[in-house]
Amino acid sequence: MRLNDLTPEQQKLIDPRDLAQLGLGAPLPQERQNPKRPRLERDEQKIFRNWLLLNDLPHCWHCTHRRSTAVRGVSDFWVGASGKSAWIEFKQLPIRISAEQIEFQQMLSQQGLGWHIVRSAEEAIEIVRGWQQSNVDL
Repeated sequence: MRLNDLTPEQQKLIDPRDLAQLGLGAPLPQERQNPKRPRLERDEQKIFRNWLLLNDLPHCWHCTHRRSTAVRGVSDFWVGASGKSAWIEFKQLPIRISAEQIEFQQMLSQQGLGWHIVRSAEEAIEIVRGWQQSNVDL
């Protein structure tokens, strides 16, 4: 059973400590976050990954806790939804992109493949939600 199989009323009954232990804790509402200390990039990535898991969306995540074996410059995520897909790179300010990342993004553009640079999980979620909403009328 997945969390999204439960009704909203059932989800409210789950102890937040249990969700946190499973890595499913919801992000803090904006008003409760400390504006002087923004979330780390890895935390934004975890929030986005949990959202992808809860919505059963195919993805590939090159997480930050260990060295990647992927091609140098590859983005943090590949995500597919509603017949579309894109590579998503998380960056904090100031945005610094390596030469390898620029080269990878150029290869994607040459092949007509989408890529995005985002600063937060919310931005990444909005990109995917935009795909889902654009396919509602199809």
